[in-house]
Amino acid sequence: MKIHSIVQSAAVCLLVLPLSVGCGGGLDVADVSGIVTLDGKPLDNAIVTFSPEDGGPSGIGRTDDKGYYELYRRGQPGAPIGTHRVMVTSVQQNTESAPSTPPEELTSDSPEYMEQALGGTRPSDYDQAISKEPIPAKYNSQTTLTKTVEPGDNVIDLELTSD
Repeated sequence: MKIHSIVQSAAVCLLVLPLSVGCGGGLDVADVSGIVTLDGKPLDNAIVTFSPEDGGPSGIGRTDDKGYYELYRRGQPGAPIGTHRVMVTSVQQNTESAPSTPPEELTSDSPEYMEQALGGTRPSDYDQAISKEPIPAKYNSQTTLTKTVEPGDNVIDLELTSD
């Protein structure tokens, strides 16, 4: 009788163990949201990225017109628990740059379109665009900003300054 109950216990453990390990993917994630401001004013249409210092998938969100963002990771809400490098970017295209071929003449079946799509010798309009980043590099390309995501709901406001 004793051997029968040991076998039953082992069978239950073998059935339950994969269910407890496989569902969460092994990564602890928490909800992250907040407000991004630049010099005290809400920053709209900015991309907020939380990149785990230990590696792994980043949490990414976009701010609305009030500067509010929520992070998502692989289509699911949240970001991994732990310390993150935080980047905030906002690319605004300068309209002074004229396209090399007027949009009405550049269609998906035109040779110019195919040349650009295949990386031909002619630079694309995207490559020629002049862009200005209004957010200082210390918050994006040379970020010095770090934040910690804790278990549970995290409200992490980002108060950026131009200086």
